[in-house]
Amino acid sequence: MPYREAEPGALSEDGAGYWHEELEDGKIKIQVRGYENTNEELFFYYFHKKAAELCGEVKYTIYEFGQTILVVSHHPRNYTSKGYSWIIKCI
Repeated sequence: MPYREAEPGALSEDGAGYWHEELEDGKIKIQVRGYENTNEELFFYYFHKKAAELCGEVKYTIYEFGQTILVVSHHPRNYTSKGYSWIIKCI
């Protein structure tokens, strides 16, 4: 799984990567998407890397965490993707 920016709504094998969105009150939503066989540690590594890039340092508060598993059966390869999302605020 590459460390690259992905489209927020991409629901394909090429949708792997991260994206972020600025929310109200200075909060930021970060989502990391990958494949069903992606090592769990890689999702968290990419999250912390992107959060540090956005906050300038490794100083942020996590307000929310979630996991998504998406089965895309209409795709020719019937793949499963998964992802994690966090809402943070730089401190």
